[in-house]
Amino acid sequence: MPELATTIVGKIRGHDEVSLGTVLGSNIFNGLFIIAVAAVIHPITVNVIEVAVALLFGLAAVLLIFPTRSGFIEQRRGLLLLTLYIVYLITLLQQYVR
Repeated sequence: MPELATTIVGKIRGHDEVSLGTVLGSNIFNGLFIIAVAAVIHPITVNVIEVAVALLFGLAAVLLIFPTRSGFIEQRRGLLLLTLYIVYLITLLQQYVR
């Protein structure tokens, strides 16, 4: 949630680069540092299917984040990203309900 607050404040103040940098930096940190520290403390069991699903959704998100020719991430791409996130959550729930 701190990333969301920083992103919103950055956007309100007209600093879009801060918003994007915060989100990308947070994801890189969470994806690399936190998992690395956890693995050093205790080995992590990895389900290859879950990792593949997460990587596919992540790749789709990265492709949607690239700006268009106008240099903007337009509203419809924002809606696509939100839809992608909802589909990802549903996919996770379905995996854990089984």
